[in-house]
Amino acid sequence: MTMRRVRWLLWAAVAVAAVATFAASRLGPTQRTEKGAFGKVPAFSLTDQQGRTLTDRALRGTPWVANFIFTRCPSVCPLLTAKFKALQAKLGASEDVAFVSFSVDPEHDTPAVLAAYAEKFAADPARWHFLTGPMATIEQTVVEGFKIHIGSPEPHKEDPSLVDIMHGEHFVLVDRDGIIRGYYRAEPAELEELADDLHKLASEGTATARLSDGQR
Repeated sequence: MTMRRVRWLLWAAVAVAAVATFAASRLGPTQRTEKGAFGKVPAFSLTDQQGRTLTDRALRGTPWVANFIFTRCPSVCPLLTAKFKALQAKLGASEDVAFVSFSVDPEHDTPAVLAAYAEKFAADPARWHFLTGPMATIEQTVVEGFKIHIGSPEPHKEDPSLVDIMHGEHFVLVDRDGIIRGYYRAEPAELEELADDLHKLASEGTATARLSDGQR
């Protein structure tokens, strides 16, 4: 084996280890915000709480935030949804942004079930979408696309009507071109940072539109 071949193999091993370490730390529940450009959101076509089809392409041109929940969750999901609601309120109706909650329990979370859940949190249906669809599509989008873990449903010990599903708890920021721009924990300081970053992305689009109008 030549020295050049050895160096190439060593470099490849280091690169693979670095990517694996970064991906694991990025999605760990205690890991702080990671920001950058993490690739495009995969193509998807899912159904929202009003029975409407929503695709990744329909979200192009608008910055948005994703989170991952399910309605039978006995613990963290209501807290995540309440924090998403607070983020929606903080940005205000004037901001050109969207919010997308992917159900990780799509077989149970039909559009009707998601609609009732959304109503509990006063979700604005014009810009907050709760998505469901075939499990294969959810897994392809959430696990392969967003790199967010989804575990298998387990019956809740104290209430058989509920289930436990281990899943990623980060909020994910996506820009108007469909590029993943950051992973944020649902902690107060990081949600403030997320709100600021989302506002900046929305403002960039407004400034670009005004510049384009002025150049016509």
